[in-house]
Amino acid sequence: VAGLAAGHGPYSLVHLAQEIELHHPPRPGAPLDASAALDAVRVEAKGTRLVLTTTLTDRATGAEQARLTAHILLAGIRAAEPHGTLVPTASVRQEAPGDTVSRDLAIDREWIADYGHAAGDLNPVHLDPEAARAAGFADVIAHGMSLVALAVEEAAERYADGDVDRVRAIGARFARPVLPGEATTLDLTPSAAGDTVAFTVRSGGAAAVKGGWLRLGPGMGAGR
Repeated sequence: VAGLAAGHGPYSLVHLAQEIELHHPPRPGAPLDASAALDAVRVEAKGTRLVLTTTLTDRATGAEQARLTAHILLAGIRAAEPHGTLVPTASVRQEAPGDTVSRDLAIDREWIADYGHAAGDLNPVHLDPEAARAAGFADVIAHGMSLVALAVEEAAERYADGDVDRVRAIGARFARPVLPGEATTLDLTPSAAGDTVAFTVRSGGAAAVKGGWLRLGPGMGAGR
């Protein structure tokens, strides 16, 4: 990202979507190697869209542990060389969905800042109101993955006996920013089989995280 942005002046990095596939739960203390690949670059009206894939591999066994694919917009940069093919984010179709449940979320500046420091994502649009306004937002905005984390936590509590290790894959698109103090709601809809959960985060009367889904693996004792 730094290389693509070099020499193009100021820009803002906006997280558009994320998919994570967990193949094997990492062993405690096991060293992991990380590699990143730039899958696609496309220039759009608002800037340059990137698709980045990061792979985590167990250093001792060489087994792939997880694959993370992120869609990112470099707002303000429109001079990058197009590359690769943009593949749409995945979606989960539920033939016979269960009942939708909702939970109100309390998002304030302190919570946003705490998540940023815990996750190591110190993008100033999440922490500094002045930087957020310079990037075109009314205030600091919540990290998209912090909202996904809340969905994962709630889904694990409701549908996986509180065992977050059963969450084997997730995906979501970030449609609009969530500002501190906005009325924000999480909707969860399990599949009839109980192996997938669709989710949406609504804020300010519109979908902020949409197309959200997570896949659950079997519980302990049920095999992997």
